[in-house]
Amino acid sequence: MAMSGSRVHPADEMSISAISYGGPGMSRMLYSEPEPEPSRLRSTTLEDAKWSEMRKKAGFRRYPKEKIESSPKNKIELLRSFVRENFHQKECMKFVPKLNQKVNKVRDLKCHCGEILRFHAAIKTDKYDKQTPISASFVVPEELKSIVNKEYSPAKNDIPQDIPWTPEEDLQISTTASYGKISFEVEQIGGQKPAKYVRISDDDSVIKVLDMMRDHWRIMDPKPPNLVISVVGGAKNFRLDGRMRDTFSTGLIKAAKTTSAWLITSGFNMGVMKAVGQAVHEGQTFLWDDDRMTHLIRCIGIAPWGYIRGRHVLESEDTQGSFNASYRPSNVILHGRPVPLNPDHTHFIFVDDGYRNRYGGVADFRAKFEMQVSKDKHSGGLGIPVVLVVVEGGTDAILDAQRSLEEGTPVVVCAGTGRAADIFAYAFKHVTWKGLGLGRLVNPRERKHHIITCSWKSSDKQESESQRYLDIVEKCCIHNEDLIYVFHMNKHEDLDLAILSVLLKAKRNRNQGNRLEQLHLALTWNRADIAQSEIFREDVNWEKGSLDEIMTKAILEDKVDFIKLLLNQGVVMKEYLVVKRLEELYSKISKNTHLFKLLKRETGGKEQFTLKDIGKYLKALLDKFDDDKYTEKHPHDPFKQIQIFHRKKHQGSELFTEDKPNSDSAAQFTCPYKHLLIWSVLMNRLAYSDKLCHF
Repeated sequence: MAMSGSRVHPADEMSISAISYGGPGMSRMLYSEPEPEPSRLRSTTLEDAKWSEMRKKAGFRRYPKEKIESSPKNKIELLRSFVRENFHQKECMKFVPKLNQKVNKVRDLKCHCGEILRFHAAIKTDKYDKQTPISASFVVPEELKSIVNKEYSPAKNDIPQDIPWTPEEDLQISTTASYGKISFEVEQIGGQKPAKYVRISDDDSVIKVLDMMRDHWRIMDPKPPNLVISVVGGAKNFRLDGRMRDTFSTGLIKAAKTTSAWLITSGFNMGVMKAVGQAVHEGQTFLWDDDRMTHLIRCIGIAPWGYIRGRHVLESEDTQGSFNASYRPSNVILHGRPVPLNPDHTHFIFVDDGYRNRYGGVADFRAKFEMQVSKDKHSGGLGIPVVLVVVEGGTDAILDAQRSLEEGTPVVVCAGTGRAADIFAYAFKHVTWKGLGLGRLVNPRERKHHIITCSWKSSDKQESESQRYLDIVEKCCIHNEDLIYVFHMNKHEDLDLAILSVLLKAKRNRNQGNRLEQLHLALTWNRADIAQSEIFREDVNWEKGSLDEIMTKAILEDKVDFIKLLLNQGVVMKEYLVVKRLEELYSKISKNTHLFKLLKRETGGKEQFTLKDIGKYLKALLDKFDDDKYTEKHPHDPFKQIQIFHRKKHQGSELFTEDKPNSDSAAQFTCPYKHLLIWSVLMNRLAYSDKLCHF
């Protein structure tokens, strides 16, 4: 029967409910709390509706408390509370124009903060008219009121030079009012999911930003990233065309999808940032994570707040945030003017240093952010490797690469894109190595002249300044051979393979414990060929059991080629697949799979399964399933019975033997491939099941 209206359950708003105990006369009245409004709850399924009705009949809340607390409104309130407590913004509170500005009128004079008077925060919040001129604001010093009052008069160089302005005293710090979600006004087939954003001070804690991203943005769900790719390079005058654009986009998205990587740029709709956005747009897909739809590719823009065109639409009048702020991007880029945001980024972090209309203040925060991400978990980081990709770029790209190399972050240089990238590629090629990581640039004067003429415009000023940056490039190449990989955009190479290669190269000369890290990286990329040639060398000995964790991950991720490689490298399936590990395979399957939901329902809500639990399910599924390792055929623990049998015979059981006495978890299977086949069939792993049939 069709139903209409918002009240699906009329009794929800009543303060009492009847509880039936088996007949119409056997009931009593029980006080119950009012149910929450339907809008406070996330959308429910038919299964939720079924259980809610049963809970109501039993006298409980229709929805559990944890489900109410996870409603969208409560999530927004928790986000508001966190943002207000931890993040800030900076605004100039004293208008002091810079000297010798080339402007036509007084109203166009810019303060030391970079903003004109009428766009200062204090001016925007107050209203001024003919009776109350703008010069009456407290932002304007007394010495300047007479000048500012003539805002339409020609600007003259009569500004007093003794009026002080310092960022420490004249930039006011307050609780941020710019956060929430951005809805980009773009015409796009299939629509677009709003992007999350927050405005923070350049002094705010990087750790708190990561906490917000994890707990409130849920950026680590449904699967945490295995890699962070930070892209720097050309801005307003940069373009990638033709084959180079295809090579860059295809390789970048392949790397991002393979590793669930985060992509980090400056977030603007220009240059290499726009190229990354276009690649994300072409490769973006969506997936369901429990109660929400999420992006498969996470592209994070870390941008300077003062350089965003139209940033006023991202501000809220109070500290309530904007859900959603409507923003219209543009492809028009004006020289020396703020730039619009790119609509294909999924998350934005706007860093506010108090200055306006200039690109700056974000490099240090971005470096700290990437360093915290890559830092080991024992040191408070996320333990996710970071790779810097340099595409063209100027002096800022050189400084970014230098900073990354000093932190031990690998760098991929995209040769053929011009400027900074070509300087690095040329210098790296012409360094002669003397061993022990030392080297020198061949014919430095000749190389310097070639680099300057090819990469920068020839002028006395630029040539004098270029020496400093050439010295930086030379030192980077000499001391960081293992951290630099030159990727040639015009050759038949894959960018994703270059990123993997530089990660393996960065760990090659370190202690032997990093071989497993290399193997994890190769497994993440599913490159068994690289693992075979670069990691499993003849001079490397692997301790017994050291590859078990890799094997488990390969099985769970259905990496068939890797499983075959590990078996060829000495992993013995009978020693690997003990009872404990088979239980681990069942317990580690994704919570979104149908098998996990069936097992959870069969076991009464358990999320860690034993072989007894699996046996119950298999018996219900197959009707006939009789295996002492799974079922409770014996009156006592079946493992105990088998151990007794084993001890009596003093030899391996027909079903399995055990490595350790009185240890059920270490018990081995006589035919481990059979049990893996059962697992793979239940998981619908067709390729793996087919391979197992041949063992």
